[in-house]
Amino acid sequence: MKHKILVMIILLCSPGLTYGADSFLRGKGRFLSVEGDALSFIKKQLLYKAFRNVIDKKLKLHGLDNKLFWQNFDTSFEAYMAPIEINMKERFEEKFGKKYGVKFNKALRLKKLKLKSTFKNITRVISSYSIKKMGRSLQYPNSRYINIIAKVDSKLLNKLYYRLLASPEQNRYFSKMYIQAEFQINNMDWTDLGVEASEDLTSVVKEHWKKWAQENLSMYIGEVIVTDQKIEQLTQNYADLQEKSYFFNDQNSLEEDSNGVDTLWLKVDIKVEKLASNQLLQTRDFAISGGFFLLDFSTSKIVAHDDFKPRVHKYSTLNLHKLSSNVASEMYRLPLLALSPLKTKLGLLPIDLSNTEIFVENMKNIYDTDLLNTLMQTKGAHIRCHTSVVKYNMNQAKINLTYRGSSEDLHKFLLSLDGLKLDDSRRLTFNPDTFSISLEKTAKK
Repeated sequence: MKHKILVMIILLCSPGLTYGADSFLRGKGRFLSVEGDALSFIKKQLLYKAFRNVIDKKLKLHGLDNKLFWQNFDTSFEAYMAPIEINMKERFEEKFGKKYGVKFNKALRLKKLKLKSTFKNITRVISSYSIKKMGRSLQYPNSRYINIIAKVDSKLLNKLYYRLLASPEQNRYFSKMYIQAEFQINNMDWTDLGVEASEDLTSVVKEHWKKWAQENLSMYIGEVIVTDQKIEQLTQNYADLQEKSYFFNDQNSLEEDSNGVDTLWLKVDIKVEKLASNQLLQTRDFAISGGFFLLDFSTSKIVAHDDFKPRVHKYSTLNLHKLSSNVASEMYRLPLLALSPLKTKLGLLPIDLSNTEIFVENMKNIYDTDLLNTLMQTKGAHIRCHTSVVKYNMNQAKINLTYRGSSEDLHKFLLSLDGLKLDDSRRLTFNPDTFSISLEKTAKK
């Protein structure tokens, strides 16, 4: 008998054997390797894929929005990766010249995969795991797979869930962004850059900035407009008049609006200075520098600003069209490293929240409000739900609930709470008629 008890204790304490339906989940991961991938790198990528699979299952079990979670995770990573990619590209181009492409793409792939597998400390959500099987496809040797069992730290997952769903991707939306650019040249004229008139070069640069903004900031901005002289005067007038709120209508006129508007003004300054000119070698040296600021018209506050890292380049003057094209390309790329974080900064801008009051019945004590707030904040992360106690009396409480969105969004959220477990012995019941939540005892099995 003692021997049987000892065997049972060993089995229960052995890692990888102490799993049940409620604590451990099975996960699968697949990864397509390429020639040169280290085995340690492949294993980490397989584990990351399997961890995502386990976390996805846990989110579903908790009744959370798994699709929105991963959508925001991936979008947040792309915003984080954008300036890194631009910086890498510049370094590879400087080191390897025009033939940097293959080496750059290989290095970028490794960098992206390594950073994403640790992004937001996603692996910390897995408190323990055990590899059950790992191998490769017989038909496609580069196709690797792994099977694991893993346990998720629910508290860490809830925190990460709230951070992601209350993150930039769910925040303010701007109807328009105006791009105003000023180009200054020193110790030269525009013909030194291979063009007869400034517009021949600057208009191309501004249109490419517009295209960049449309491709990278579309989740925050409805329309991107490159300013003309008339709009530039209006934007300057608006910047000088902070006592009132204004907006641009379709005719580019300035009108009063008591509610203010969600419009942005991006001002970019570029300075080009000729440092040297060699008639014999047919080359010219230029230094390109500048800076930017982004203004939120509705609050008259600067959202972001930065100075661009100056660059010095030597250009051939043999082909004037190629000269102007190369300079335009450098002007276009100069601000991108500084502008890339805008995807994150725009999302951090405050938004308007609504609030309402709701009654909670059948409470044991005041600490039930803490449990309820944690549950509602996690489940309602997509509407930025937060609660605070207004009044408490014996087994009842009135709580103030702040949220983002429409009353319909709130109603859907409260209905989704119906039947959820508050703890091991109680569940929530939402009554839409009385707009109240009751904490009911769960039926014993």
